[in-house]
Amino acid sequence: MITNTIATTTYAFRVNFEALAAYEAENPKALVSKRLSRSEHAFLVSKGFNPYETLRIQRFPVLGTSSAKTEKGEAMSYLTGICYLLPEKESGFTNLCAWAKNCRALCLNTSGRGAFTSVQKARRRKTFRLCKYGIEVFLLNAVLDVRKIVKRAEKQGFKVAIRLDGTSDLGLVNEPIETLGGRTIAEVFPSVSFYEYTKGARRMHSFLDREMPDNVHFTFSFDGETNRFASEMILKRGGNVAACFEKVLPETFMGVRVLDGDKSDLRFLDAISHLSTGYVVGLKAKGKAKTLRNGFVQIA
Repeated sequence: MITNTIATTTYAFRVNFEALAAYEAENPKALVSKRLSRSEHAFLVSKGFNPYETLRIQRFPVLGTSSAKTEKGEAMSYLTGICYLLPEKESGFTNLCAWAKNCRALCLNTSGRGAFTSVQKARRRKTFRLCKYGIEVFLLNAVLDVRKIVKRAEKQGFKVAIRLDGTSDLGLVNEPIETLGGRTIAEVFPSVSFYEYTKGARRMHSFLDREMPDNVHFTFSFDGETNRFASEMILKRGGNVAACFEKVLPETFMGVRVLDGDKSDLRFLDAISHLSTGYVVGLKAKGKAKTLRNGFVQIA
């Protein structure tokens, strides 16, 4: 098996190039050849991109704006774009969730509309393109998608929220885009709210240390006993922790107040504690989670 690595600022993930080649042979249309539009070309150049380099960029969609999560956001006047990839090792190309443990048994990748074969195929194709073309090209496409969403939101009078790691945990929002002067996507769009969930404790502490732009928000994901200590430390520092509950949300968990996280997916709008501790963001078990007994789902 031929493998190599693609490095992010958090970790390097191994890519199985034999699996990529096999997928490419069966799905030649995955090798897109769409060119940038004139306006897309001009936009990237306005952000510092070398005008001659844009000729080599493969254009493909990264962000979607239609899901149960985005619909809740629209009810709160936010147009939300989310990137869904195949999580953990499901694609066969690589592992996009380095800290997956108990959560892998009920990953939301197949919940709701994600269970449809067409949706899974689209996520596999998108994951293939990330591994084939690399993080730089993937993020440039995300930049162009955010631009489209911003323009659409302006017409509708909405604000914009973006989640790049909808079913992955790569920390893409913090990745420097070298061809845009080393800025992250959040720095390219300072008026857009970027939010993520993560099981990366170091990444979460970096957020709490204010080492990220002000328009970036992270919520830590509780995985049961596997990261309880890390969760407690983050709560003590004032960070919020998302946890899954079987039927009803308790008033408190791990000694702190529980917020209803099912009202929307816009975690950056969650209450900010003026005490020394953060909040637990409670999410009710859905789908396969209702019968799971591995410590991920909490019984209130």
